[in-house]
Amino acid sequence: VFLEAAKEVGLKVLPYKRGFFICVPVNNPEEIRKKLIENKVHLISTKSCLRIALCSMNKSEAKRLPKIIKDRLSKL
Repeated sequence: VFLEAAKEVGLKVLPYKRGFFICVPVNNPEEIRKKLIENKVHLISTKSCLRIALCSMNKSEAKRLPKIIKDRLSKL
């Protein structure tokens, strides 16, 4: 569900086949993470990515999250 929604909005993600986490590569992950908190979205920032715990959300949340991230990226 997350990958389909990410594709629809044009959000780039690192290759994903299975597992609990997915990563969105970004240039300024900590800055974006702090801005996403304003949308009540809590992610982990690494050196070069936003790390998303797919295991912690339901399908509805997974469907809407890529658009929220993409919108925030476009504002920076």
